[in-house]
Amino acid sequence: MAVSIEIVVVLVLCLYGIIHCTNAEEVESIADVKKVLDRVLEEVTHLKFDNSYLRRKQKKLDNSQTELLQEFHNVKTNNHKLQAELQRLSIQNKILNNLVRRQCSGERNDKDQDPYTFTKPDTYTTRILPNTFPANRDIENKHISGKGKSSIDKVRKRLFLNVPTTSIVAFSAVLDHEATLGPLQVVKYNKILTNVGNAYDPRHGHANIPIKGIYLVAVTSMNHNNEEMHIELVRNDDLQGSMYMPAGEQYDSMSQTLVLSLEKNDLVWVRVYNSNTYVGHRLYGTSVEFYNTFSAILLFPL
Repeated sequence: MAVSIEIVVVLVLCLYGIIHCTNAEEVESIADVKKVLDRVLEEVTHLKFDNSYLRRKQKKLDNSQTELLQEFHNVKTNNHKLQAELQRLSIQNKILNNLVRRQCSGERNDKDQDPYTFTKPDTYTTRILPNTFPANRDIENKHISGKGKSSIDKVRKRLFLNVPTTSIVAFSAVLDHEATLGPLQVVKYNKILTNVGNAYDPRHGHANIPIKGIYLVAVTSMNHNNEEMHIELVRNDDLQGSMYMPAGEQYDSMSQTLVLSLEKNDLVWVRVYNSNTYVGHRLYGTSVEFYNTFSAILLFPL
């Protein structure tokens, strides 16, 4: 509580009067009283400054306490939100686990449907891999060549594809690295730029045609310098087009664009010509240079 200067002065004067009346012999002059009064006033001034400083400090502490309470409230609110989100994600995780477990166990909507197909109405068709064909086994043309339509069917069943029920089919894939190849080896264009309809399978390099129709198919190739290369475009192991790039000091490239009438479930891919001449020869490509490409688009269904 602030001390009034006037009150202090009155008290000092009263004290002086008492002293003057009782101990007059000890007070020599008015100057002594003035000195006492000056000291008292100086002490009062110091007390006022101290009081003002304490008030400011108290105000800062009150503000800090308010900020801490607000921060605590925000943390508590965020904690409630995180707990609610965690509970929601936990429920979704249980639902997804149940769906995965059901699909892995082979549950189907129709007992009479194709044993390799599990269908969700109006969404997509998922091909389930038979146990006799491991998913990580590479498909080489030499495994298919000369074995007839049944071998093609086996390869087709190995493909794990999500094919939407849509009339749009279009894909483009490129080679983003140097590929060392050999006779009848499939060129696996690993980087997908477009794959509407999921017809192209980058794991095996095959395009599984989902809709019967007229397709525009294009292939471009570039060999490594000093290494000749002969590339073929095939449909169900039947030759559709060829590209030859001779060896030389510089890189050589070729391209072909064909219009093909393809049936549903036809397999289309690119392979190396069947000759030991091309053992260990390379197709050129880098992560920023795409010279080897494989593309197709459905022009119109039949």
